[in-house]
Amino acid sequence: MYLPSIVIVSYYFNERRALATGIAVCGSSIGAFVLAPLMSLLLSLYGWRGANLIIAGVILNGLICAAVYRPIHKHRKVKGCIM
Repeated sequence: MYLPSIVIVSYYFNERRALATGIAVCGSSIGAFVLAPLMSLLLSLYGWRGANLIIAGVILNGLICAAVYRPIHKHRKVKGCIM
């Protein structure tokens, strides 16, 4: 999920692209910081099979979020017509 998020930022932002990329990178580090204690808690509560099912559900939500990533198609004028 990390790489597509970073790549899509460059499609959506021309101005302040560095700030947008920085925010996206901070989100990934916060996720890594939170995931370790969460996984430990899930392992103690549900065992390894239940924890894997819950993490798979979280990753499936990431797939739904990735479905809204669309590149922006810019129209350009060439000799009076729009391409």
